[in-house]
Amino acid sequence: MKKTIQKYSDYARANESCKTEIEPENLQLKHETIIIREKVDQIEVSQRKLLGQSLGSCSLDELLKLDSKLERSLTIIRARKAQLFKDQIEKLKEKERLLLEENARLCQQNISLCEKRYTTFIRRQSIENSAAETELFIGPRRSQNFQE
Repeated sequence: MKKTIQKYSDYARANESCKTEIEPENLQLKHETIIIREKVDQIEVSQRKLLGQSLGSCSLDELLKLDSKLERSLTIIRARKAQLFKDQIEKLKEKERLLLEENARLCQQNISLCEKRYTTFIRRQSIENSAAETELFIGPRRSQNFQE
């Protein structure tokens, strides 16, 4: 029986020492949780103010700070938008340049093709004309008045 009581006492002391080790860690975690919750609350309040909600409780100084914050944000947004448009314009100009080069190349090919077709046509015409002019008749020459 004494051994059982001794084991229980040892177990109880060991359990207490674990609790004392865990308790400071729990307190630290609770403290961090409270700090994070306060930061979240501040961010939510700031968000509501930026959205124009709950401005009735703001002082003039807070409203001026809010106004300057919004102006800075708008300036940054406008600069970013202008940069995006500038980049897009540059890309479109590059695309236009490439298309103009391709168009010039295709026109040159078309001109070459047309010249080849014209040259072929002229050759055919000259062959047909020369064939018509060089017909030879064997035998006595017929007179123009003679009809068959």
